[in-house]
Amino acid sequence: FESLYSEYGPTAPFTLSMLDNLSRKALCPGDWKVIAQACLSVGDNLLWKAEFAENAEKQAMYNKRTNIPVDFNMLTGTGQYYDVGFQLNYPEIAYNQINTCAITAWKKLPSTGGRTEELSKIRQGPDEKYQDFVGRLLTTVSHIVTDGEAGTIIVKQLAYENANYACQAAIRPWKNQ
Repeated sequence: FESLYSEYGPTAPFTLSMLDNLSRKALCPGDWKVIAQACLSVGDNLLWKAEFAENAEKQAMYNKRTNIPVDFNMLTGTGQYYDVGFQLNYPEIAYNQINTCAITAWKKLPSTGGRTEELSKIRQGPDEKYQDFVGRLLTTVSHIVTDGEAGTIIVKQLAYENANYACQAAIRPWKNQ
Protein backbone atom coordinates (compact mmCIF):
# COMPACT_ATOMS: atom_id res chain seq x y z
CA PHE A 1 0.00 0.00 0.00
CA GLU A 2 2.90 2.35 0.60
CA SER A 3 3.76 2.26 -3.10
CA LEU A 4 0.09 2.87 -3.98
CA TYR A 5 0.06 5.93 -1.75
CA SER A 6 3.26 7.35 -3.18
CA GLU A 7 2.36 6.54 -6.77
CA TYR A 8 -1.35 7.42 -6.89
CA GLY A 9 -2.13 9.28 -3.67
CA PRO A 10 -4.26 8.23 -0.70
CA THR A 11 -7.64 8.93 -2.27
CA ALA A 12 -7.02 7.79 -5.84
CA PRO A 13 -9.61 5.29 -7.08
CA PHE A 14 -7.05 2.49 -7.36
CA THR A 15 -5.83 3.01 -3.78
CA LEU A 16 -9.39 3.15 -2.42
CA SER A 17 -10.32 0.03 -4.36
CA MET A 18 -7.42 -1.86 -2.79
CA LEU A 19 -8.45 -0.64 0.67
CA ASP A 20 -12.08 -1.63 0.06
CA ASN A 21 -10.90 -5.13 -0.85
CA LEU A 22 -8.74 -5.28 2.26
CA SER A 23 -11.62 -4.13 4.46
CA ARG A 24 -13.61 -7.23 3.55
CA LYS A 25 -11.49 -9.00 6.14
CA ALA A 26 -11.91 -8.61 9.89
CA LEU A 27 -9.33 -5.90 10.60
CA CYS A 28 -8.91 -4.72 14.16
CA PRO A 29 -8.05 -1.10 15.06
CA GLY A 30 -4.40 -2.06 15.49
CA ASP A 31 -4.29 -3.36 11.91
CA TRP A 32 -5.70 -0.11 10.55
CA LYS A 33 -3.26 1.96 12.60
CA VAL A 34 -0.32 -0.03 11.22
CA ILE A 35 -1.62 0.32 7.65
CA ALA A 36 -2.12 4.06 8.06
CA GLN A 37 1.28 4.58 9.67
CA ALA A 38 3.06 2.54 7.01
CA CYS A 39 1.28 4.07 4.02
CA LEU A 40 0.44 7.67 4.83
CA SER A 41 2.63 10.70 5.26
CA VAL A 42 2.94 11.93 8.84
CA GLY A 43 0.42 14.70 8.18
CA ASP A 44 -2.09 12.44 6.44
CA ASN A 45 -1.71 9.86 9.21
CA LEU A 46 -2.62 12.50 11.81
CA LEU A 47 -5.64 13.55 9.75
CA TRP A 48 -6.67 9.92 9.34
CA LYS A 49 -6.39 9.26 13.09
CA ALA A 50 -8.53 12.30 13.88
CA GLU A 51 -11.21 11.34 11.35
CA PHE A 52 -11.12 7.71 12.47
CA ALA A 53 -11.61 8.72 16.12
CA GLU A 54 -14.45 11.08 15.18
CA ASN A 55 -16.16 8.36 13.13
CA ALA A 56 -15.71 5.88 15.97
CA GLU A 57 -17.19 8.33 18.47
CA LYS A 58 -20.31 8.78 16.34
CA GLN A 59 -20.58 5.02 15.84
CA ALA A 60 -20.17 4.36 19.57
CA MET A 61 -22.95 6.83 20.40
CA TYR A 62 -25.22 5.11 17.89
CA ASN A 63 -24.28 1.71 19.33
CA LYS A 64 -25.14 2.87 22.85
CA ARG A 65 -28.55 4.17 21.74
CA THR A 66 -29.34 0.93 19.91
CA ASN A 67 -27.87 -1.48 22.49
CA ILE A 68 -25.06 -2.76 20.27
CA PRO A 69 -22.28 -3.95 22.62
CA VAL A 70 -19.43 -2.15 20.82
CA ASP A 71 -18.01 0.95 22.49
CA PHE A 72 -15.52 3.66 21.53
CA ASN A 73 -12.55 1.85 23.10
CA MET A 74 -13.30 -1.29 21.11
CA LEU A 75 -13.65 0.67 17.87
CA THR A 76 -10.40 2.58 18.37
CA GLY A 77 -8.30 -0.01 20.19
CA THR A 78 -7.87 2.20 23.23
CA GLY A 79 -8.35 1.78 26.97
CA GLN A 80 -8.65 -1.86 27.96
CA TYR A 81 -8.44 -2.82 24.24
CA TYR A 82 -5.08 -1.12 23.62
CA ASP A 83 -3.30 -4.48 23.39
CA VAL A 84 -3.91 -6.01 19.96
CA GLY A 85 -4.43 -9.39 21.60
CA PHE A 86 -7.65 -8.06 23.14
CA GLN A 87 -8.81 -6.79 19.73
CA LEU A 88 -8.93 -10.26 18.21
CA ASN A 89 -12.09 -11.55 19.89
CA TYR A 90 -14.60 -8.82 19.08
CA PRO A 91 -18.08 -9.64 17.82
CA GLU A 92 -18.24 -9.60 14.01
CA ILE A 93 -20.26 -6.38 13.94
CA ALA A 94 -17.35 -4.57 15.61
CA TYR A 95 -14.98 -5.39 12.76
CA ASN A 96 -17.54 -4.22 10.20
CA GLN A 97 -17.91 -0.94 12.08
CA ILE A 98 -14.13 -0.52 12.49
CA ASN A 99 -13.60 -1.05 8.77
CA THR A 100 -16.34 1.45 7.93
CA CYS A 101 -14.87 4.05 10.30
CA ALA A 102 -11.38 3.50 8.87
CA ILE A 103 -12.36 3.59 5.19
CA THR A 104 -14.59 6.63 5.68
CA ALA A 105 -11.70 8.43 7.39
CA TRP A 106 -9.33 7.45 4.58
CA LYS A 107 -11.72 8.78 1.94
CA LYS A 108 -11.75 12.17 3.68
CA LEU A 109 -8.00 12.61 3.27
CA PRO A 110 -7.08 15.45 0.94
CA SER A 111 -6.30 14.46 -2.61
CA THR A 112 -2.67 15.20 -3.32
CA GLY A 113 -3.10 15.70 -7.04
CA GLY A 114 0.59 14.99 -7.52
CA ARG A 115 0.08 12.07 -9.85
CA THR A 116 -2.12 13.86 -12.38
CA GLU A 117 0.66 16.21 -13.41
CA GLU A 118 2.76 13.14 -14.20
CA LEU A 119 0.24 12.05 -16.85
CA SER A 120 1.76 14.57 -19.21
CA LYS A 121 5.12 12.83 -18.77
CA ILE A 122 3.81 9.57 -20.23
CA ARG A 123 5.25 9.68 -23.74
CA GLN A 124 5.37 7.18 -26.56
CA GLY A 125 8.84 5.81 -27.11
CA PRO A 126 10.36 6.11 -30.59
CA ASP A 127 9.97 2.36 -31.26
CA GLU A 128 6.91 1.74 -29.05
CA LYS A 129 3.73 0.51 -30.70
CA TYR A 130 0.97 3.13 -30.54
CA GLN A 131 -1.50 0.66 -29.02
CA ASP A 132 0.97 -0.14 -26.20
CA PHE A 133 1.43 3.57 -25.51
CA VAL A 134 -2.36 4.14 -25.40
CA GLY A 135 -2.72 1.08 -23.16
CA ARG A 136 -0.28 2.61 -20.66
CA LEU A 137 -2.24 5.86 -20.75
CA LEU A 138 -5.57 4.09 -20.22
CA THR A 139 -4.23 2.08 -17.29
CA THR A 140 -2.70 5.09 -15.55
CA VAL A 141 -5.72 7.33 -16.09
CA SER A 142 -8.11 4.65 -14.80
CA HIS A 143 -6.09 4.51 -11.57
CA ILE A 144 -6.33 8.25 -11.07
CA VAL A 145 -9.54 9.63 -12.60
CA THR A 146 -12.92 8.43 -11.32
CA ASP A 147 -15.09 10.13 -13.96
CA GLY A 148 -15.07 7.91 -17.05
CA GLU A 149 -15.92 10.73 -19.45
CA ALA A 150 -13.17 12.97 -18.07
CA GLY A 151 -10.73 10.07 -18.31
CA THR A 152 -11.63 9.52 -21.98
CA ILE A 153 -11.05 13.21 -22.76
CA ILE A 154 -7.66 13.12 -21.03
CA VAL A 155 -6.60 9.96 -22.85
CA LYS A 156 -7.69 11.31 -26.26
CA GLN A 157 -5.74 14.52 -25.72
CA LEU A 158 -2.59 12.87 -24.38
CA ALA A 159 -2.72 10.06 -26.95
CA TYR A 160 -2.11 12.70 -29.60
CA GLU A 161 0.06 15.22 -27.74
CA ASN A 162 2.44 12.63 -26.28
CA ALA A 163 2.62 10.31 -29.28
CA ASN A 164 5.90 10.17 -31.16
CA TYR A 165 6.31 12.34 -34.26
CA ALA A 166 5.44 9.60 -36.76
CA CYS A 167 2.19 8.72 -34.96
CA GLN A 168 1.22 12.38 -34.57
CA ALA A 169 1.59 12.85 -38.32
CA ALA A 170 -0.57 9.78 -38.98
CA ILE A 171 -3.26 10.85 -36.47
CA ARG A 172 -3.38 14.57 -37.33
CA PRO A 173 -6.03 14.30 -40.12
CA TRP A 174 -8.46 12.55 -37.71
CA LYS A 175 -7.57 14.38 -34.50
CA ASN A 176 -10.67 16.60 -34.24
CA GLN A 177 -13.22 14.08 -35.48
